[in-house]
Parts: sequence; structure tokens; C-alpha cells
Amino acid sequence: MPHLKTTGILLPMKPIAILTCLLFLSACSSIQTQDAAPQRYVDAAKIPNAVPKPLSKSRFGNPSSYVVNSHRYYVLKSAKGYDKKGIGSWYGTKFHGHLTSTRAVYDMFAMTAASTELPLPTYAQVTNLQNGKQIIVKVNDRGPFDKDRIIDLSYAAARKIGYANRGTAPVEVRAIDPLKWQQQHTAATTPSQTLPPPSTTQPVTQVAISHQPRIFLQIGAFADQANAQQLQSKIATLTTDQTRVKTASYNNKPIYKVQIGPLKSVDKNDKVQQLLVKNGLGRAMTVVY
Repeated sequence: MPHLKTTGILLPMKPIAILTCLLFLSACSSIQTQDAAPQRYVDAAKIPNAVPKPLSKSRFGNPSSYVVNSHRYYVLKSAKGYDKKGIGSWYGTKFHGHLTSTRAVYDMFAMTAASTELPLPTYAQVTNLQNGKQIIVKVNDRGPFDKDRIIDLSYAAARKIGYANRGTAPVEVRAIDPLKWQQQHTAATTPSQTLPPPSTTQPVTQVAISHQPRIFLQIGAFADQANAQQLQSKIATLTTDQTRVKTASYNNKPIYKVQIGPLKSVDKNDKVQQLLVKNGLGRAMTVVY
């Protein structure tokens, strides 16, 4: 099934375009053509997770910041403590065999991913918040360059986690410390132990989901509650979807977030985004609870 990236949603940019963008920090143009899934069947049960191991930062793809389509992205100095919820997407045949931002060759059948902000490479645990499936990928590329997406999985990774057919899903991305991971997952063996033959299947980890993810579009955040309520009233005239002002705390002071939702699907999220842009309100930030 073709990659569900609609016109106007920016795809991860590869080869010369992305290298020029990252090395010279120049604005890159949008890529509008559709991506696609491979024509042959991929058995997700036989796809092994990436295995975290200590690696040095890549010489390429790690500027302090870079610009794509007039938007500046900032690369984190460290992945330590990174834990973020949002919408994940995937990329496939269009970029298969081309160079990633780290100048590794992109393989849509490997467990890799792209991020706009994580240092490269970073190992990450990605959880599908709709079905509880959990995988480990090596983040070695830049993208996706759409503010509504927080990670772009390889086709194989999206297949294993269960959203390749739909194109997107609410996910949680958590960076992995390779040393700690190895300490927790590497079992000591002795010469007298007999190991079982290697398995030809790689079952995906399944975790319990306490609730189905709730998707909201956040239009603004204000220190003044009256300003937040004023924007909420304006938004209510444009959409029949539920709106709210959510009170939070920032620097020990209250902050009032204007949000639309919960939205029933990623497709609905994208349609409301288009409505906001059409009415001159710009793009909102997608948040997942």
C-alpha cells in the first residue's frame, strides 16, 4: 500500500538535497511525490530489532541547527532523557538505496528511523500507543519535515509495529542508553551452557496500554487566561470539534493552552490542521496524551 503522505506533507529528504541542507544550512525545497511500500510481502515476525550498542556521533547530519523549507530545526546535544509522544510515519521505496543524513545507505527492510532533533545515531524504543507493540530502532536520518510527525520509521519498522498499512499512528519515542540496555539485556553465559539454536522469528514486544491515545491540536499557550478564552471562542466558530483551555504550569506559573480535541484519528488531525491554515491561523502543534 502506498505511503500515506499526502500532498503538502514534506517527506524526508535524501541524497544530495539533504546533505546540502545539513552541511550548508540552506533552505531545501518540498518533495511532493508519493512514497510507496515494497511490492513483495514482508514478514514482520522475521525482522529483528536494532541492537543498541555504544556509538560515536556521526560526522554528518549533526549540525547544531539546520533549515528546511524556511523552518529551523535544532539538534539536541544529547538524547539522554528523551521521551516524547506524537504521530509517527514511515518511508519506503522512494528512498531505498539512497544516502541518509549520516551517509549510510537507507534500507527500508532494516530497523531504522529518522528524527528532526535526536542526535545521530540514537537508539530508540518506539511504542505504538494504539496496540501496545514496541520496537527498537536506530535513528540515523533526518526527517520527517512535517510539524505533525515526530519520527519517520523505515517500512520494516512500521510493519513490525503495526501501522504500515495506515501510514501513521500515535507513538511514544524513548531514547535508549546503550550501556544500560546492554547491562539489562545481555545474559552472561559459561562454556558449559548449551545455547538453543537461533530462532527464525523475532516476536514483537507487547506492552499493556492503559488507555487509547488522545490526539489534540494545540493552537496557542497564554499566560493570560482571558486571551486563551478569547482564542477558544474564535476557534469554536470555525469547527464543530470540541475545544478546551487546559491549565498547566510553566516555571511555577500557570499557563493556559488552547486545544482542539480529542480528535478521533490522525486523518482528522490533518483535516483540522488544513482548516486552521485556510483561516489564517497557521499550523497548530499536535499533542498526544
